[in-house]
Amino acid sequence: MHDFRPIPGSVPYQNRAFAVVDHLQQLFWRSPPLLVVMLQEVHAESLAAIIAHPWIRRYFITSHDSALMEVFTIMMVSEQLQAEN
Repeated sequence: MHDFRPIPGSVPYQNRAFAVVDHLQQLFWRSPPLLVVMLQEVHAESLAAIIAHPWIRRYFITSHDSALMEVFTIMMVSEQLQAEN
C-alpha cells in the first residue's frame, strides 16, 4: 500500500497529486480505461496537477475544474464509460 499523504514541510501537494495519478495509470494502464475514480480529501492546490495530468486529460471527465473549498472530493469518470437509465 502506498501512503501519498503530504508530510508538512515536504513535497508540495501538486507533486504528490501527480504521483497519485501516475500510480493509478500504472495500475489501470488499459487504453481507454473504463473507470470511475473518486479521490477524497483533495486539497485545492492538488486540483491543477490532477486535471493537468496527460492521462486524466485524455481519458476522463472530472467533476471539478476549479476548487470549491480548501479540501473536497473529486470524481473522474472515463469518457468511454457508457451509462444507461
